[in-house]
Amino acid sequence: MVKIYQKVLEHAKGDLGEDGKRNVEELIDFLNLETKLKFPKNSIAIYTIIRQSYNYYMNKNEIKNAIQIPETYQPAGYVWKVKNKYQ
Repeated sequence: MVKIYQKVLEHAKGDLGEDGKRNVEELIDFLNLETKLKFPKNSIAIYTIIRQSYNYYMNKNEIKNAIQIPETYQPAGYVWKVKNKYQ
């Protein structure tokens, strides 16, 4: 699973899409190409992977990497709570 978490972070840090944003659908496509896992479109499982990736980097005390993930894939209110808790 560590490889999956690394791929999530790699995608979060990558170049932005044509609209200047990253979204979960792009992450699903990226993971389907880069890993052995295959997520269907609009899969609820992707949110579990995002949460687990965040938790993985928090447990490793890589706060900047951890915060990058919810900043990229979660709503602004959630990002505010994460930043204010860990800054």
